Amino acid sequence: MVLLIFITMDMDTYKKFETKLGYCHVLPDRLILTEQSTLVQHIEEYKETNKLPKAHISYLAIVLLLALKSYTAFKDYKFVRSGASVMVILGYIIFIIYNINITTTPMIPKKSIVKIKFKKGTKWLTRARLVVHYKSKKGTLKKRLILFPGALFKGDTKSKEAIDILIKANYLTVHQVL
Repeated sequence: MVLLIFITMDMDTYKKFETKLGYCHVLPDRLILTEQSTLVQHIEEYKETNKLPKAHISYLAIVLLLALKSYTAFKDYKFVRSGASVMVILGYIIFIIYNINITTTPMIPKKSIVKIKFKKGTKWLTRARLVVHYKSKKGTLKKRLILFPGALFKGDTKSKEAIDILIKANYLTVHQVL
Protein backbone atom coordinates (compact mmCIF):
# COMPACT_ATOMS: atom_id res chain seq x y z
CA MET A 1 0.00 0.00 0.00
CA VAL A 2 1.42 3.37 -1.01
CA LEU A 3 0.51 6.61 0.71
CA LEU A 4 1.65 9.94 -0.65
CA ILE A 5 2.48 12.62 1.89
CA PHE A 6 2.92 16.30 1.17
CA ILE A 7 5.44 17.85 3.53
CA THR A 8 5.17 21.61 3.86
CA MET A 9 7.03 22.50 7.01
CA ASP A 10 9.39 25.16 8.10
CA MET A 11 12.84 23.88 8.92
CA ASP A 12 12.40 25.18 12.49
CA THR A 13 9.21 23.22 13.23
CA TYR A 14 10.99 19.89 13.57
CA LYS A 15 14.25 18.60 14.98
CA LYS A 16 16.53 15.84 13.82
CA PHE A 17 19.20 13.67 15.36
CA GLU A 18 21.91 11.48 13.92
CA THR A 19 21.52 7.72 13.81
CA LYS A 20 23.93 4.97 12.78
CA LEU A 21 22.94 5.07 9.11
CA GLY A 22 21.44 8.54 8.68
CA TYR A 23 19.07 10.87 10.48
CA CYS A 24 15.79 10.66 12.34
CA HIS A 25 13.54 13.66 11.73
CA VAL A 26 11.15 14.25 14.63
CA LEU A 27 7.99 15.93 13.36
CA PRO A 28 4.96 16.72 15.52
CA ASP A 29 2.95 13.88 13.98
CA ARG A 30 5.56 11.32 12.85
CA LEU A 31 9.15 10.06 12.90
CA ILE A 32 10.92 9.90 9.55
CA LEU A 33 14.21 8.04 9.09
CA THR A 34 16.30 9.14 6.11
CA GLU A 35 19.85 8.87 4.87
CA GLN A 36 20.03 12.62 4.18
CA SER A 37 20.37 15.36 6.75
CA THR A 38 17.67 17.45 5.06
CA LEU A 39 14.06 16.45 4.82
CA VAL A 40 12.82 16.57 1.27
CA GLN A 41 10.28 19.37 0.86
CA HIS A 42 8.12 17.72 -1.79
CA ILE A 43 5.81 14.75 -2.17
CA GLU A 44 7.40 11.79 -0.54
CA GLU A 45 6.43 8.20 -1.18
CA TYR A 46 5.76 6.13 1.91
CA LYS A 47 5.55 2.36 1.99
CA GLU A 48 5.49 0.25 5.08
CA THR A 49 8.46 -1.97 4.35
CA ASN A 50 9.87 -5.04 5.94
CA LYS A 51 13.19 -6.23 4.51
CA LEU A 52 13.97 -8.57 7.37
CA PRO A 53 11.94 -11.60 6.21
CA LYS A 54 14.46 -12.03 3.38
CA ALA A 55 17.19 -12.33 6.01
CA HIS A 56 15.04 -14.77 7.98
CA ILE A 57 14.74 -16.98 4.91
CA SER A 58 18.52 -17.18 4.63
CA TYR A 59 18.77 -17.96 8.35
CA LEU A 60 16.26 -20.77 7.91
CA ALA A 61 18.34 -22.14 5.03
CA ILE A 62 21.38 -22.15 7.33
CA VAL A 63 19.35 -23.93 10.01
CA LEU A 64 18.28 -26.60 7.52
CA LEU A 65 21.86 -27.15 6.34
CA LEU A 66 23.08 -27.39 9.93
CA ALA A 67 20.29 -29.84 10.72
CA LEU A 68 21.39 -32.02 7.81
CA LYS A 69 25.04 -31.86 8.96
CA SER A 70 23.97 -32.66 12.52
CA TYR A 71 21.98 -35.66 11.37
CA THR A 72 24.85 -37.06 9.29
CA ALA A 73 27.29 -36.50 12.16
CA PHE A 74 24.88 -38.29 14.52
CA LYS A 75 24.63 -41.23 12.11
CA ASP A 76 28.44 -41.43 12.04
CA TYR A 77 28.57 -41.52 15.88
CA LYS A 78 30.13 -38.05 16.12
CA PHE A 79 28.00 -36.92 19.03
CA VAL A 80 30.03 -33.85 19.99
CA ARG A 81 29.82 -32.37 16.47
CA SER A 82 26.13 -33.22 16.32
CA GLY A 83 25.47 -31.60 19.71
CA ALA A 84 27.36 -28.45 18.73
CA SER A 85 25.29 -28.18 15.56
CA VAL A 86 22.08 -28.56 17.56
CA MET A 87 23.18 -25.76 19.90
CA VAL A 88 23.87 -23.46 16.94
CA ILE A 89 20.50 -24.38 15.43
CA LEU A 90 18.74 -23.50 18.69
CA GLY A 91 20.59 -20.17 18.77
CA TYR A 92 19.43 -19.35 15.24
CA ILE A 93 15.84 -20.30 16.04
CA ILE A 94 15.80 -18.12 19.16
CA PHE A 95 17.31 -15.23 17.14
CA ILE A 96 14.64 -15.59 14.43
CA ILE A 97 11.79 -15.72 16.94
CA TYR A 98 13.12 -12.70 18.84
CA ASN A 99 13.52 -10.59 15.69
CA ILE A 100 10.43 -11.66 13.75
CA ASN A 101 8.51 -8.38 14.31
CA ILE A 102 11.34 -5.94 13.61
CA THR A 103 10.73 -3.79 10.53
CA THR A 104 12.72 -1.35 8.44
CA THR A 105 9.92 1.14 7.79
CA PRO A 106 11.18 4.70 7.15
CA MET A 107 8.22 6.51 8.70
CA ILE A 108 6.22 5.91 11.87
CA PRO A 109 3.10 8.01 12.58
CA LYS A 110 2.90 9.28 16.17
CA LYS A 111 -0.65 8.01 16.63
CA SER A 112 0.44 4.44 15.93
CA ILE A 113 3.34 4.45 18.43
CA VAL A 114 2.55 2.31 21.45
CA LYS A 115 5.79 2.90 23.37
CA ILE A 116 9.42 3.81 22.91
CA LYS A 117 12.16 2.16 24.98
CA PHE A 118 15.69 3.45 25.33
CA LYS A 119 18.31 0.75 25.75
CA LYS A 120 21.83 1.62 26.79
CA GLY A 121 24.61 -0.02 24.88
CA THR A 122 27.12 -2.33 26.49
CA LYS A 123 30.56 -0.76 26.34
CA TRP A 124 32.56 -2.09 23.36
CA LEU A 125 29.82 -4.62 22.55
CA THR A 126 26.48 -3.03 21.56
CA ARG A 127 25.18 0.40 20.62
CA ALA A 128 22.66 2.51 22.47
CA ARG A 129 19.32 2.29 20.69
CA LEU A 130 15.67 3.20 20.71
CA VAL A 131 13.11 0.45 20.26
CA VAL A 132 9.91 1.94 18.85
CA HIS A 133 6.88 -0.31 19.35
CA TYR A 134 4.06 0.63 16.99
CA LYS A 135 0.95 -0.77 15.37
CA SER A 136 1.21 -1.38 11.65
CA LYS A 137 -1.56 -0.62 9.18
CA LYS A 138 -2.67 -4.24 9.51
CA GLY A 139 -3.03 -3.84 13.29
CA THR A 140 -0.09 -6.04 14.28
CA LEU A 141 2.47 -4.89 16.83
CA LYS A 142 5.85 -4.19 15.20
CA LYS A 143 9.24 -2.90 16.35
CA ARG A 144 11.61 -0.46 14.67
CA LEU A 145 15.17 -0.13 15.95
CA ILE A 146 16.88 3.25 15.82
CA LEU A 147 20.58 2.72 16.48
CA PHE A 148 22.76 5.60 17.64
CA PRO A 149 26.31 6.21 16.40
CA GLY A 150 29.04 4.21 18.09
CA ALA A 151 31.61 5.24 20.66
CA LEU A 152 34.11 6.38 18.03
CA PHE A 153 31.59 8.89 16.69
CA LYS A 154 30.57 10.48 20.03
CA GLY A 155 27.61 8.12 20.43
CA ASP A 156 26.98 9.02 24.09
CA THR A 157 26.54 12.73 23.44
CA LYS A 158 24.46 12.10 20.29
CA SER A 159 22.16 9.71 22.15
CA LYS A 160 21.65 12.28 24.93
CA GLU A 161 20.80 14.93 22.33
CA ALA A 162 18.32 12.55 20.68
CA ILE A 163 16.64 11.75 23.99
CA ASP A 164 16.29 15.46 24.76
CA ILE A 165 14.71 16.06 21.35
CA LEU A 166 12.26 13.17 21.81
CA ILE A 167 11.31 14.31 25.32
CA LYS A 168 10.64 17.88 24.10
CA ALA A 169 8.52 16.53 21.24
CA ASN A 170 6.47 14.37 23.68
CA TYR A 171 7.55 11.05 22.18
CA LEU A 172 9.42 9.99 25.32
CA THR A 173 9.07 10.63 29.01
CA VAL A 174 11.86 10.75 31.57
CA HIS A 175 10.52 7.50 33.11
CA GLN A 176 10.97 5.62 29.84
CA VAL A 177 14.64 6.59 29.67
CA LEU A 178 15.62 5.54 33.19
